Amino acid sequence: MFAIQDEISLEITKNLKVKLLSERKFMIAKRHTENLEAYNLYLKGNYHSRMFTLDGYIRASEYYKQALQIDPDYPLANLGLAVLDVLGTFFGNVPPKAAFPRIKEYANMALKIDSNFAEAYWVLGGFELYYQWNMAEAERHYKHALQINPNSSLIHSDYSIFLTITGRNEEAISEAMRAKELDPLSVYIFAKTGDAFAFAGQYDKAIEEYQIALEINPNYFLAHFQLGFTYRMKGMHKEAIAEYEKAVDLSGGNPYLLALLVSNYYRIGKKDQADKLYVSLKKRVEIEYIPATSFYLIYKTRGEEKMALHWLKRACDEKDTFIPYYRANRFLIPEGSKYMALLKERGLDY
Repeated sequence: MFAIQDEISLEITKNLKVKLLSERKFMIAKRHTENLEAYNLYLKGNYHSRMFTLDGYIRASEYYKQALQIDPDYPLANLGLAVLDVLGTFFGNVPPKAAFPRIKEYANMALKIDSNFAEAYWVLGGFELYYQWNMAEAERHYKHALQINPNSSLIHSDYSIFLTITGRNEEAISEAMRAKELDPLSVYIFAKTGDAFAFAGQYDKAIEEYQIALEINPNYFLAHFQLGFTYRMKGMHKEAIAEYEKAVDLSGGNPYLLALLVSNYYRIGKKDQADKLYVSLKKRVEIEYIPATSFYLIYKTRGEEKMALHWLKRACDEKDTFIPYYRANRFLIPEGSKYMALLKERGLDY
């Protein structure tokens, strides 16, 4: 299979009459493992990691480790473990300060093996975006990754997220659509394309993307969560709560989704239900990592500005990976507010 891929790649360039330097030919023909079983295990790991559930993270980790048992020098499988660390800071139980130093170490190890390893630069882009909050350096890595591998749907999709976070919404939509062209059956990429439209204020188009994602996988909690958030931004609170409830159930009680549900219960006057969930969430923070933005959201909704600021400061101190997303959304961090002033003071001034 790999030999056929190489032959097709080089034949295409020949027919297009593209003159390539020998180094560029090497990059086209290069592959990261000769073992088909290791490659298939890596793909299975990718699938489960994009489920964003604790069970999915566990299964993905098992597949990546199995791939490494077959081919210990397989850099993509190593980077798969690094990406799991990133994802675990969003919907897992991995504190960012524990995860991100490992992530950079994985990426740099891969680059020592291969200085033209696109996925390593992709991972470094995420490191700069979510942990260092260095947007210029993050974009440099994402662009370099795409220059090396312009046919990676995941890199296009994550670059789209970067563009959304930095307020370049039309470019973000373009990158998301390119990712979808490259992988038209990925439920994750449909969901992320929806995000690009939602943050651009094109809510109806976002809803279409989320609904397509749910046609592919009705139990994909990420699409239910983002669909709920989009309904919330449209002022459709009843529909938003229904989607949040589904997302909480499908995710196994993910704490961040619980915080969103609590906030929306408060918003529509279901105080008893909100209080009950809030108390359970407060107990969990004593025994597991929960993003501090979860409590910021609840206190902000309750109008307790002092406590909201306390938890937002804590989120900044912990390098909560939701912070760049919050910075990009006026519903979460209103422009001109004390909350926005705090983020700009902490380095998100762009």
